[in-house]
Amino acid sequence: MKKAKKAAKKAKLKEEAEKLGIPYEELKAQKKKKKNAKRQREAEKLEKDNAEYEGGDDRQSEKKRMRSYSKEFVAEDEREGNQAKRRRTRSMDKAEENAKIAQEEKSQSVEEWRKTHNITIRGYGTRSNEKFSNPFIEFIDAPFNPTIQKTLTSAGFARPTFIQSQAWPIAIQGTDMICIAKTGSGKTCGFLLPSFHQYIQSKGAHGKEIKGTGPIILVLAPTRELACQILEETQKFGRPIGIRSVCCYGGSPKYAQIQALERGVECVIATPGRLNDLIEMKKANLSNVKFVVSSSQMKVTHHNSLMTFSLPKLDEADRMLDMGFEPQIRSIMGNVPDSSQRQTLLFSATWPKEIQRLAFDFLSDPVQINVGEVNVLNANKDITQKIIMCSEDEKTDKLKEILTELMNAPVETAGQPSNGSSRLSQKPVDIGGKKHAKVIVFVAKKYVAHELANQLWDEGFSVDSLHGDREQWERTKVINAFKQGTLRMLIATDVAARGLDVKDVGVVVNYDMPVGVNGAEDYIHRIGRTGRAGAKGVAHTMFTPGDKKLATPLVEILEKASQEVPPELKAMARPKFHPGRGGFGGRGRGFYGGEEVGGDT
Repeated sequence: MKKAKKAAKKAKLKEEAEKLGIPYEELKAQKKKKKNAKRQREAEKLEKDNAEYEGGDDRQSEKKRMRSYSKEFVAEDEREGNQAKRRRTRSMDKAEENAKIAQEEKSQSVEEWRKTHNITIRGYGTRSNEKFSNPFIEFIDAPFNPTIQKTLTSAGFARPTFIQSQAWPIAIQGTDMICIAKTGSGKTCGFLLPSFHQYIQSKGAHGKEIKGTGPIILVLAPTRELACQILEETQKFGRPIGIRSVCCYGGSPKYAQIQALERGVECVIATPGRLNDLIEMKKANLSNVKFVVSSSQMKVTHHNSLMTFSLPKLDEADRMLDMGFEPQIRSIMGNVPDSSQRQTLLFSATWPKEIQRLAFDFLSDPVQINVGEVNVLNANKDITQKIIMCSEDEKTDKLKEILTELMNAPVETAGQPSNGSSRLSQKPVDIGGKKHAKVIVFVAKKYVAHELANQLWDEGFSVDSLHGDREQWERTKVINAFKQGTLRMLIATDVAARGLDVKDVGVVVNYDMPVGVNGAEDYIHRIGRTGRAGAKGVAHTMFTPGDKKLATPLVEILEKASQEVPPELKAMARPKFHPGRGGFGGRGRGFYGGEEVGGDT
């Protein structure tokens, strides 16, 4: 209840800041200053009243009470030479711990640091023998604008993630780059902040900003949810430094998006389908951009009497190919300046052959950074994976067992339900009146998400659905409610499998196993919605005989993550070597009846 009120208060303050046209943090500081001044006046009045009060013990208790809410008031016995002692807090301990970790990492050589964090770098073309920049271990190591630095600090980030540490120093040089890192590793800030830094540097170089000439940054995302999430980060870091942004995606009216483009923006975040529509309507001009940043140094170049610059970002590129976006991506890239006049960054969680082909078609002599093993499906070891062997008919009962057990765990009691029958507006009070850990239940089809959510709602579970057939305003409202914690159970298709960043998801349930040739990769992405940013998570997966094709890769994923593998699942998996005619000798693979049946999968 308290968290929901706090989130609502924050949203109201952000709305007020937007109306006033000032950054959220500035308005927050003004409110805090005014509040502290009021408390100080109250404290002074109470102190004055107490001076006339004869009861000494009661006066001391009043002072103690005042200290509980007034930071400015400090009792006389807590003063030393008119200097107030500051009480030690957990944030101080955390800051000291972070400083210690940073110092230890800085004491390592660059090679040792990369080896410790399993980071590999290689260059292509002219950069094949290049010596790459040292990582930024702390935020202060990065040459970012003080405003960006302040935003990073106020957001509560301790230090850069591994992909950010190594990607930032290379990206700010204007180099084309490929970054492969697991879900939840901070890839969004990995490509946004270097882009903003270059924008500021270039703007300072020519001294005057040119309004309304088109975007300088283009971010492509596979889903509306991921696009909106990137927009949030763009506004958080971009608004304070004057970067205007717009999010273009299908399922919502084009008029507002076109208006924003016509007014002028520096950053466009878009799904490929909608952006292609706007290009065909001649409402999105990607060729008339502002600046060109050379590939090797921060140098502004004139082009057609205007300075031009383009930074296309392909975020979660593997998912865009899965969804059939490749022709649309190629069409979009044909409308931006050629590779000699742009910097292209490609960020993805996996590195299949299709992505490699796409990358080398669009990137010029890129640098590739891998965090962890590439082309190996590794699950986050912070996630406990539980496989439930069952039939299709048993799935719903198994799901109810999981959810009931989750709600019966010893957790904080929720508030009372609000009036109103709308599932979107009602507060989440579940069976037993308890608030439970956030849970996402993944299903394969949109109609299953809809029907399952309705069924669970009718049985008393506070739940909602997220899928492609819902109106965009509904999808946005559901996601915001889930992030804020007013909704704690979500039935979703794969629109929520990648890119959706909700850091406190405790449980993921695969009601249906992912389908298609990339089913194992989709499984990794789904369970990756929990166990984010160092937290622990649990993933339940219902595996039926119809999912047999995914048994082999699933067993490999479980074994690599040191998870328990049910005997029934192991029996479904193909062995790497099969003793048949030809045995194990010579060829390194097993044969049965003269036909190959084994081998690595």
